[in-house]
Amino acid sequence: MPAHRDVDSENVTGACSTLAPEKWASLGVCLTAPVFGIRLLVAIAMSFALPIGQAGCAGHDDAVGDVLQELVDSAGQDDLPAEDLLPSEDIADQADLASNELDLSGDIDAAETVILPRAVFVEAGAPIDILYEGSPWASQDKWLTASGCSRFVHAGRRIGTGDFRVSLRMKISSPEGAVFLFQGSNHLLFRDVVGNMKLEGPLFPNDSLPLGPSGIKDDVPFTLELVRVGNSLDLRLDDVSLYTATIDSGEFGTVGVAPGLAVWLFGMCASEAMVSVSDFWVDGTTRPLAPPPAALAVFQRGANGYSVFRIPALAREASTGTLLAFAEGRVDGEGDSGNIDLVLQRSLDGGITWGPLQVVVDDADNTCGNPVPIVDNETGKIWLVYTTADGDLSESEINAGKGTRDAWVTSSSDSGLTWAIPTLISSFVKGANWRWLATGPGHGIQLSDGRLVAPCNYTVGPQSGDAVSCSIVSDDHGVTWSAGGSVPGGFGDESSIAERSDGTLLMSFRSRYSVNRRGFSHSSDRGSTWTPGQEEDAFIDPHCQGSLLRTTNPSWEAATGSSGVLLLSNIGSTQREFLTVRASLDGGSTWPVAQWLYPGPAAYSDMTEFSDGTIGVLYERGELSPYDSIVFSVLNPVWLLEPVFGASGG
Repeated sequence: MPAHRDVDSENVTGACSTLAPEKWASLGVCLTAPVFGIRLLVAIAMSFALPIGQAGCAGHDDAVGDVLQELVDSAGQDDLPAEDLLPSEDIADQADLASNELDLSGDIDAAETVILPRAVFVEAGAPIDILYEGSPWASQDKWLTASGCSRFVHAGRRIGTGDFRVSLRMKISSPEGAVFLFQGSNHLLFRDVVGNMKLEGPLFPNDSLPLGPSGIKDDVPFTLELVRVGNSLDLRLDDVSLYTATIDSGEFGTVGVAPGLAVWLFGMCASEAMVSVSDFWVDGTTRPLAPPPAALAVFQRGANGYSVFRIPALAREASTGTLLAFAEGRVDGEGDSGNIDLVLQRSLDGGITWGPLQVVVDDADNTCGNPVPIVDNETGKIWLVYTTADGDLSESEINAGKGTRDAWVTSSSDSGLTWAIPTLISSFVKGANWRWLATGPGHGIQLSDGRLVAPCNYTVGPQSGDAVSCSIVSDDHGVTWSAGGSVPGGFGDESSIAERSDGTLLMSFRSRYSVNRRGFSHSSDRGSTWTPGQEEDAFIDPHCQGSLLRTTNPSWEAATGSSGVLLLSNIGSTQREFLTVRASLDGGSTWPVAQWLYPGPAAYSDMTEFSDGTIGVLYERGELSPYDSIVFSVLNPVWLLEPVFGASGG
């Protein structure tokens, strides 16, 4: 096994390297490491993800069906080892680890002796099986060491079901800002600015749990352990319990450590910690952690005369397969007002390469934004609904009645190559008492009966409780538009809509003024009315946009046993970081599948489905700021579903 799996690169490579593991060689997919001013994830040979390559790499539309079918065939076989879904090199490594067992009974309160296999990630400062996000750490003097933000070391195996013990032997210089990460974005902050230790994340009450003065001393080695026995979880520092909780015994997920998390709002790293790890291992059931899919920059800060690009929206025109990536090109900076154009880049090869920047809408120094592309599969037209405002007016000024926002629509009949003269539709879709109006952002949908639906939100006054999520509809293939329904409750914001398999609609929206949770609403009349909004307590979200998508490829149903699997991409943290893709098998009632796509600073995203069932994701990400670039990735369903639907074991 290689010493580590580095999914970061600072060198552009023009050639493709073929995947070696025998299970995947038949796919003919290839991997590269493009970099566009930020560190971008690069898939490597032991990945379930479908990578993005350069021109000349094999396409994905004709390749993934066989992989999905293998997942389908294995999902129901109780006696099939998990390794049968994994690259052959990992199977051999796991066999080597299986003989390294530890009796936990002497250290934990267990009813009987528990013998668990050990997986070693770092040993005497040498990387054994780790996954880097960001630049690699340095191995010296029997310590694996790094400083700075967005430099993650993840265990190379994810923890499965049942009992386990995670152990890290560490030391930290200036511990302020350093974190131990588990189950996605949940983390232990070793020391805050006032000297206290703290737990942060959705596992904890109010997403934050102070633990009192930090016991971490500068440059003094210590042992951190995370232990689950039955339904009890215990976090320990040098064998002293810091925190205990009741937790289910299901799939646990990822664990890792980082010297610091970026302060995304200011695009800076406030941590001065130097983290050193000598030993890192877990006793328990594990399986290889597949690296996230490769990312390719489509829009990059400072390019084409724009200060920054924000607000991605993604669509795919089925007849030609053309991908359309929309964004706001912001001239004056990151602010939501000012000189902002609507821009577009197109891909004719599934996202491998992208054409030149096109300016779709430019209203001089005014604001044009919130793109909502909708593909009419009956006529072949691509509609683009968007909004405009005076560039000198802020959102708060518009809410105070000093100006207004207007809704417009334009269309393309040639896969986005050219666009019609925009049409103002405010008088048809905007209520008389509305002040702020924003569409989407992100793709709209065409219902099974042909209706076009665009998500939106508005305010009726300056009060914080006046924000409302809504829909705009067309029943004549975009010729005319009208207001759909509004979500009762007054706390909605940017939204995304999907049609469920029973014909009803699900809306997921940013809950603007309440706790860090996403809101949901339903419609049984094609978006004409909506049920009162309800925040889902288990659905973390830091007041940020998300994208909802219903899958249509039959392979999803075959793999999961559910028709119309719903996907949702959103931020899985209380901060704008850990972009996560989730799957629901029951129309949005529960979301048992969740995989983080990128752990560093990230924000808005949008998704589309390819004809083979793979998923394209366009999202904001960076090393210190979420707004460094807008990148594109392709998700292999195996990467998303395997932790839940792969056979347990390992």
